[in-house]
Amino acid sequence: MLVTLLSTLLFINNIDTVKTVDSTKKEARNLNEIVVTASRSARFLKDIPVITRVISKTDITKHSGQSLMSLLQDEIPGLEFTQTEGVTNNITFQGLGSNYILILIDGERLAGETSRSNPDFNRINLDNIEKIEIVRGGMSTLYGSGAVAGVINIITKNASSPLNITLKGDLTTDGNQKYFSGINYKTKSIEGSTNFSFRKKDEYFLPNNTTPPSIYESEGFKNINIDQKIQFNIKKIATISLKGGYYNHERFNAGDVGKIMHDIYRDKNLLIKASVDADKKSKVEISYSIDDYDKFNKYILLGKKDMNYSNTIQNPRILYLYKDGKHSLTTGLELIHEELSTYQFKNNSYYSNNSLSVYAQDDVELKDNLRLQAGLRFDYNNQYKSKISPKISILYKSGAFSYRVGYASGYRAPSLKELHTDWSHQGFFQLMGNNNLTPEKSHNFSASGEYITRSLNVSLNVYHNIITDKISTVWNNTQDTVFYRNFERATVSGADVNIRYIIDDKTSLKANYSFVKDWQTINGLNTSSVRPHILLLKIDRDFRLFKKDINISLGGRIYSAVDTYSVHQETGAAQISTYPAYSMWNIGIYGRVFEFMSIKTGIDNLFNYKPEIINFNSGISKGITFYISAGFNIECHQKRHNHSYKHKM
Repeated sequence: MLVTLLSTLLFINNIDTVKTVDSTKKEARNLNEIVVTASRSARFLKDIPVITRVISKTDITKHSGQSLMSLLQDEIPGLEFTQTEGVTNNITFQGLGSNYILILIDGERLAGETSRSNPDFNRINLDNIEKIEIVRGGMSTLYGSGAVAGVINIITKNASSPLNITLKGDLTTDGNQKYFSGINYKTKSIEGSTNFSFRKKDEYFLPNNTTPPSIYESEGFKNINIDQKIQFNIKKIATISLKGGYYNHERFNAGDVGKIMHDIYRDKNLLIKASVDADKKSKVEISYSIDDYDKFNKYILLGKKDMNYSNTIQNPRILYLYKDGKHSLTTGLELIHEELSTYQFKNNSYYSNNSLSVYAQDDVELKDNLRLQAGLRFDYNNQYKSKISPKISILYKSGAFSYRVGYASGYRAPSLKELHTDWSHQGFFQLMGNNNLTPEKSHNFSASGEYITRSLNVSLNVYHNIITDKISTVWNNTQDTVFYRNFERATVSGADVNIRYIIDDKTSLKANYSFVKDWQTINGLNTSSVRPHILLLKIDRDFRLFKKDINISLGGRIYSAVDTYSVHQETGAAQISTYPAYSMWNIGIYGRVFEFMSIKTGIDNLFNYKPEIINFNSGISKGITFYISAGFNIECHQKRHNHSYKHKM
């Protein structure tokens, strides 16, 4: 069946191919792409010395999945989501978990978590994303604690025309609904956007072939997102922007608990930013962001709710950006203030943490084909005092080849939960924080080689991460209490190969393979559950059918099996668990029905994968799912003193 589908994609030649979707723009890699994450300022992707990947607006539009998580898994080698207890979407990237991956929205940190320190990905609206920038390796020099495995920066849409109105709806056969509306506007002096989305997912049960057999309960939810942006442009030398958002997520279990109690996750955020061009070479940016994330228990029969979690992050920042013919300098001063109250603290106490940081990074053009990026950051924290994070990267170009090597020192500060937790897990055991924890330290070494032509992009990336003072948990001798503590050392090594080939003006092929060796040993046995091999495949083709522009794509994610050991802390007895290999495939069709209307339809989980045993490290799915999406877009363009109106996708 798979061979037949591939053949269909490659050899659709009996239809009109005079004009195709973006056929004139199709290339293996956009060398003129502008990115901001690797340096906190606008740079050409081709000139960035650190390994950077971009998921473009076109990639997002053609994506055949229905969520941000499926998009990230389909596009980023070495990234995987698994699910725990039907609730938590656990993310791993390059062998490291959520504590080591910094997720940003428009360059700003996110407060809150679902559990296990994973960010709440449901608060991020896929329909409002312009592009996503992924920087691999240690980025603590610019972003501080947590940027050990890399940074994923989700950049939201800005207005690009005087007026743009969008309406969109998505339906799936497994009970998912999503509706989005947005309006963008732009003049010489003011621009902005207002977006609203509603999403609903039905709860469901799955048989679980455990011993004895059990039933897996997957949660359902409904959520609302509201986002507002406005920017004032002052005489082409200054801007003042405000951005605010509101998110409400109501989650309910599939079992009896869901009939009497729901979980409410609520977020409110605000960003204020002013930017001034000091002269032709320099710019100053001043910003303040606050993100407030709360959780409640909602008791259905009593008609009341109780707050059990509150996390707030405030981040004032000053940036000075300088650029001349040879140097691109970024310097910054920032304060990160975090507050947390949770039911896992004794008496729901509030704890806070402050980190004051100063940093500088310079991108230097040594020769036409040789660039150097070097940076240094100093942090002072009220808990662990001072920390210094240096980095250096080099880019060398020779014809169609580019070579990058780099070293970055990073760190992860102990979280407030790891420091202060005092919680009984339903009477089975006590989880205790540790005020004596020290920050984890990381040393990231990376190298890459890349070959780029208009039709072919091939890259090989290798990395080695050494983490010392790694924070984990250990049982006491009576096996009734778990403590956080610093362990000695962990290492993660890996490599990935990425290929994109433009077969012709209508057809492209992508293949990404990643290998990870995550070595976390107890008594010589590896306790890591990270899958060592992941393969991503995608082929898409543009064509014309009934004088309409159409794109069809087929993609798959293939995950290897993994063996992991659990070791009893007192007796040393070991038990092996095997998580089997699996794959997830999808096919999608996207195109215009009318000039102002687009349709996307397809199949998720094409080959009906269902895990026999649902566990921490398995993919979760009800099976094959059909979906359809319809979008309406009306855009107004202005030319000189006259107005013209254009309908587009």
